[in-house]
Amino acid sequence: GAPAPGQPQDRVTLTPERVLAPVGSEVVLRAGVCAASGYLITNRRIDWLLGAQGVGQIVEIAEEGQPDVLRWPWERPKKVDNRYAVGYTSPYHTCLRRSLADPADDLQIRPGDAWVSVSSATEGTSYVTAYNPDVTDWAARKASAVIYWVDAQWRLPAPATVQAGRPYTLTTSVTRQTDGTPIAGWLVRYEVADGSGAALGYGAGQSAEATTDSQGRASIEIKPTDDRPGVSTVNITIVRPAAAGMGPRINIGSGQTSVAWVAGLPATGLPDAGPPGTGLPGTGLPPISPSPTPAPTPAGPPLDLTPPPAIPTPTGRPELTVQLRRETPDPIRVNDTVRYVIIVRNIGDAPARNIVITDRFDPGLSQQFSIGNNIVDYTEMRDLAPGQQDQVPLDFGVLQPGRRSHEVTVTADGAREAFTRDAFEALPVTPPAPTVEVALVVPPTGEVRQTLRGIRGVIRNTGATPATNVVVQLFYDPTLEPTRRQEPLPGDIFSTLTSPAGFQWVVPRIEPGQTRRFGLECIGLQPTPRACLRLLVTGDGGLNDALKECIEVLPALGPGAGVGP
Repeated sequence: GAPAPGQPQDRVTLTPERVLAPVGSEVVLRAGVCAASGYLITNRRIDWLLGAQGVGQIVEIAEEGQPDVLRWPWERPKKVDNRYAVGYTSPYHTCLRRSLADPADDLQIRPGDAWVSVSSATEGTSYVTAYNPDVTDWAARKASAVIYWVDAQWRLPAPATVQAGRPYTLTTSVTRQTDGTPIAGWLVRYEVADGSGAALGYGAGQSAEATTDSQGRASIEIKPTDDRPGVSTVNITIVRPAAAGMGPRINIGSGQTSVAWVAGLPATGLPDAGPPGTGLPGTGLPPISPSPTPAPTPAGPPLDLTPPPAIPTPTGRPELTVQLRRETPDPIRVNDTVRYVIIVRNIGDAPARNIVITDRFDPGLSQQFSIGNNIVDYTEMRDLAPGQQDQVPLDFGVLQPGRRSHEVTVTADGAREAFTRDAFEALPVTPPAPTVEVALVVPPTGEVRQTLRGIRGVIRNTGATPATNVVVQLFYDPTLEPTRRQEPLPGDIFSTLTSPAGFQWVVPRIEPGQTRRFGLECIGLQPTPRACLRLLVTGDGGLNDALKECIEVLPALGPGAGVGP
């Protein structure tokens, strides 16, 4: 039957749940059936459905080269059409190689995982559902994921050198990655870094948004707040606005540029923007923004004796990736400590300096170095040269049961943010099973029609936890006739049993160290070598014990004979 409400039960899992991907790439989704114990189950059917209201198609499912003796020969993965496929969770651990050139994009398929790849040639949203028909709870037998497909590339404004005190116009262009046509109606958000002394747009604030025109260009005017030389750094974010059929507002990419105001110089700048920025195919990570192009050195000497501020000419740019590796295996329970390793790698062509790792975790977790609001900051990671990686451990205490997640953001000078997240299922604490001692005491002999006294069942809780919902049943043979029984205590539930004959006491709770006795007196109806009584004790936590003792009933000795013991 179905598990009682609140008890752990099987459920379908699907990861990742939300993906941002370039059009034409393939996104791999993994699904499985997580048992009530917290482990993934192998050889379980997973039906993959792609919603008809979205875009995209199923490209590939887990290969058919993983048969197992626990599946029938006809139970093989198959793609029925572009929007429906049937797969099975793998009994093996395999490595899914998505390209031969870069091992970093390999995907590990665990035992209990089924996978499918989805692609779309057009922008829009894909709605993917993983379904298992064997999970009894309708709310737990399916899981969903959303893929947002984006067709975009962009050019950020190059760094510029401008006459001190004069305004300057920053322009970002956004075009289609597939054919280079301009994209109108998208947003570009400009933000002046704190303390750089400049204002944006008509509102003269520290941030402003501009909309791309029919040429895909979004411009904003930046003005210094005084006439002194200086450098203003501007953070730029490309935003796809919310639209029907396209999904919610999404930050597609980000980058940075600068404006140097120099005394005695005419306004100069680069007429062309920097190189285009695109997304990382199939990773679900935010796209990479372009590297700024250095401004040319102004012609002629400066008109005053103050040299212009140095504008560094970058020889490359750091690019970070971050990976979370959980080293504590399932099952994980409340009060456990979960260890993660954060792995940061520099895949760019310049050193990554001043690396800062920020981890935001939900209230069901605790971390000893938290600075409040469930945030942990790490600043001790060493600088990483191109191609190098480093790692730091991160331990969480589990406070509450349920789905527990955290997300990591990594920043460095001149690099875009790297982001990842992970989640696990925390199970409630399982109390230790109660430990009890059970005894059945009876007199060894007695005479016919004489009272047999001293019959009792004894239950003593010898464990450290209460024994709950204890059911005590005392049965007797037909050759015995009860004459008196012990009355139940307040809170006990007493009843008479008929087949077989006996009595039942239901005791809600027996505390550690407490002893309960359940007595009975009876007479023997006829001589017999074995008039037996049986004691059966059951309860929560697997409590189950049974004992049997017998009495020899002797013929009566005649008038004046004494009673039995």
